Amino acid sequence: MPFSRQTLQSPGSYYTLDISAITTVANAATQSAGLRDAGFQAKGYFLKDKLQYRWGVFDGQRDASGRKLTAHGGISAIRFLQPEKVYVFTGTALGKQKILAVDAGFDRQGAYRAWSANLAAALPVRGGDEIGGQFQYMYYDGRQKFTAIPEQNDYLLEAAYYIHRAKVQPFAKYESQNFVADQSRAKDIDRYGAGASYYVRGQNLKWTMQYLKALPRNFAPQAQQ
Repeated sequence: MPFSRQTLQSPGSYYTLDISAITTVANAATQSAGLRDAGFQAKGYFLKDKLQYRWGVFDGQRDASGRKLTAHGGISAIRFLQPEKVYVFTGTALGKQKILAVDAGFDRQGAYRAWSANLAAALPVRGGDEIGGQFQYMYYDGRQKFTAIPEQNDYLLEAAYYIHRAKVQPFAKYESQNFVADQSRAKDIDRYGAGASYYVRGQNLKWTMQYLKALPRNFAPQAQQ
């Protein structure tokens, strides 16, 4: 689904062990299959291929009658260095590309609303090393359509450094899930992680180790006046 950069990112180029939990918040409620759905999508480029758009119409979730409600999704992206004329976006390029991109996307299905914003970079340094990472903001509001998705503001920060001579890439990540309603704030949570990947055969084969610590904030609901 064309919703966010990490949604469209190749799993082989993740900086960390797996996709972020905040990127998959709506996956179960919308009955998506691994962030995928059946439908039609258009993709195009402007400004010497530096501006990309993707927009689609998809099946969506079945309602009680067995019918499906149309889901919409779209993303636009600006590339400041090299164009990315690809089906899936790149996370780490292992020092082989110059990526600096700003992305924004949306998703809706009935009353459900979500949007995203992302800043991503993968910059070659020191003759083959790479410094890279991304910052992603996600907003979800299931409203009366998906009551299992409380309104929330979520953040992801990933950073990594690839050492090409050693084929090793240490990384760190931070995730934050922040609910809007008082009755949901007890679920607020921060996640901190760090680890490293060893690239045996580039993006075709790598070993990744990661440590992740989840820290619930456990806010008490405010008394109603």
